Amino acid sequence: MFEKRAVDLGGLRLAPYSPCITVGNHIWVAGQIGTDGGDSLKEQTSTALQKIDDLLSEAGSS
Repeated sequence: MFEKRAVDLGGLRLAPYSPCITVGNHIWVAGQIGTDGGDSLKEQTSTALQKIDDLLSEAGSS
């Protein structure tokens, strides 16, 4: 059986679920938004993508 692990980088939580879960060699990322990244769509998108990148790194993705 594979080990399930929640990955959380801390910070503000807007929903009651883990932002990232790993099971075996699978990684699921959920609900990353860029509301703290500025006012423009470009800034918010960049922030959301950076959060996803950080979570994947912390989860062990290469």
